[in-house]
Amino acid sequence: MRRTFRPSPTPTYPHVFIQDQLAAIRQRSIGQKRVTVLGAGIAGLAAAYELAANGHIVEEVLEASDRVGGRIYTHTFDNGAYGELGAMRVAAAHDYTHYYINQLSLPIKPFLNSTD
Repeated sequence: MRRTFRPSPTPTYPHVFIQDQLAAIRQRSIGQKRVTVLGAGIAGLAAAYELAANGHIVEEVLEASDRVGGRIYTHTFDNGAYGELGAMRVAAAHDYTHYYINQLSLPIKPFLNSTD
């Protein structure tokens, strides 16, 4: 027996309607909470940001390493030069990352390949 999968009439992309998803979470939030966020990578920082934006009290953000940012890490050398040792690019499909870049008015530098 062969199965045939029909495509959905409307494609669904889990990260397309970010603002709608966040609004739905906000509506379910009942009362102010005091919270501690574990991890100061991009996910932990975004969680702390959203919790605070929705009226909760973020007591602290705990991080095991000596810096925030998780895999996002820019190393600055003694001569002022810098290099990316972690995440270097943000793909167009990374909707949540682009959402927070826009929310926080963060600058973006174009990623140039050596052939550009």
